Amino acid sequence: MKTLLISVGGSPDPIIKVLKEKKPEKVVFFTSQGSRTQVEEKILPEIGYFPTTGHVVTPDHEDVGKCTFELLKNVPEEMRKLGVEKNWPEICGYTGGTKAMSAAVVWAASRHPCELIYVGGISREKEGIGIVKSGSEKIVCTENPWNQVAWYETALARELFNRGQYANAAEIISSVRKRVTDSEAGRVLDWLKNMFEAFYAWDTFDHKKANGQLGKTLKDQSLIQISRPELKGFCEQSEVSLKFLKSIPPGKASSEMALDLLANAQRRAELEHKYEDAVARCYSATEKLAKVQLKDKWTIDNSKARLDQIPEVLRDEYRHYVEGGEVLKFGLKASFKLLAELGDPMGIAYMKQEAENGKILGQRNESILGHGSKPVDRKNFNAFFKMALSVAGVHRDDLIPFPRFS
Repeated sequence: MKTLLISVGGSPDPIIKVLKEKKPEKVVFFTSQGSRTQVEEKILPEIGYFPTTGHVVTPDHEDVGKCTFELLKNVPEEMRKLGVEKNWPEICGYTGGTKAMSAAVVWAASRHPCELIYVGGISREKEGIGIVKSGSEKIVCTENPWNQVAWYETALARELFNRGQYANAAEIISSVRKRVTDSEAGRVLDWLKNMFEAFYAWDTFDHKKANGQLGKTLKDQSLIQISRPELKGFCEQSEVSLKFLKSIPPGKASSEMALDLLANAQRRAELEHKYEDAVARCYSATEKLAKVQLKDKWTIDNSKARLDQIPEVLRDEYRHYVEGGEVLKFGLKASFKLLAELGDPMGIAYMKQEAENGKILGQRNESILGHGSKPVDRKNFNAFFKMALSVAGVHRDDLIPFPRFS
């Protein structure tokens, strides 16, 4: 069962042609005050059957904005009155009415997957440049235009992805996908949505989901690049990103996870200017670096250490960290101090800058996401980020970036 939306103007012949050929069971006529009477007087009596009808009448047939507003406002209501569950007709004819009315039909219909119909003609008056001669009408059908323009409608989504808005980018792709009916165009959009969702999962530290979805989606990249060769660079960058993602051990603290946190902090700061979030990630990365260094190199777990693992010169001080019998639990500062006493280069480097590092950590503790009320600014972030990079022994350019669209 098809529903037709069609604009009505001075000549009823194009509308009659469409109704006779398409024979929709339900029709919403879009008319002006002047062309409203044509429906019952000149159109319906000529088509040879009796469709169920609805009407949208524009208050100003010369104002494209008002015409479009009336359609967007009233067509869904007319569809409900006709007993149709969908909000918009499957077929939209835009030949009749003023140019503003025709433009309004196309503009309003552009929000939905539908077939557009225009009635041309084999011969026209005024030496071929006037109106179509009665009896020579010819229907020109345009397949759902979204199948052709969908890629260009993803521009905003790609821009949002470049700005770190991965979930919002995926939502826009989903919105565009609902309007596409062509399988090839749909395949590209589905692929892009899966990529965006994979990077969103990674950005929110769901490494397991990101690893599986990103790897699976990239397997289809050769097919996608046939349709959209401009995605080649994005795919190549994604392969590099995936290689690093696979190196992050799932569910455990590691130096790779710390580097991932620093890359995440860089995105929060540089793409979104969320310096509080960025510093929180830097702090977590620095903690993990110390924890991993103690555990992997010195077999000391700072969440359940034994007092006999602590060098004698520090034991009296570290007794204060005893929790539950003989178990020691200590944080960032104590971890680096212990590393330095053990002769570890990471700890020694940190303690050489202890005074400066202490100031940086103090600023974090005074932040809103710390224990205070002072918001972190770019300057605070840069200092903390520099400290964390120094602890990790890497340069900011060494961090694995997410891909970007050019």
